[in-house]
Amino acid sequence: QLSGLHMITMVISCFIVLYLGTNVLYNMSKAHTVHAAVLWVTIAAALDAGSSLFEIIHLYIYGKNGVGSYVADALAAHMEAVCDAFLVLLLLAFAAGWTLPNDVVRVNPNEGMVQKLVTDLAKPLASFSGTVVNA
Repeated sequence: QLSGLHMITMVISCFIVLYLGTNVLYNMSKAHTVHAAVLWVTIAAALDAGSSLFEIIHLYIYGKNGVGSYVADALAAHMEAVCDAFLVLLLLAFAAGWTLPNDVVRVNPNEGMVQKLVTDLAKPLASFSGTVVNA
């Protein structure tokens, strides 16, 4: 019964990740900009989908042996907690005055993919530390 609910959650989260992920990749390749909040929500949706996947694995194993998998259950709980932390940080950033139109992650087309993902991600967090990040 619970695995059906987790399956629905995982499918919805996967659709969100696919939509936002293609949006991020398209914007990074064409406009070389993407908003930091979109990256945060994409990561949170991916963590939620992973949490549901590991919970389904745990429940499947539980149905077979009556004990389940501690590793799958622990990973599901951990990914859900990290997803919740991402969303709380996003909401706290909004509450602290983070304005959406000002923080865009700009990428240099000559950089590698990992460098593209981490460049300018410090901008939203700079308001908490009191430092000024130049655009």
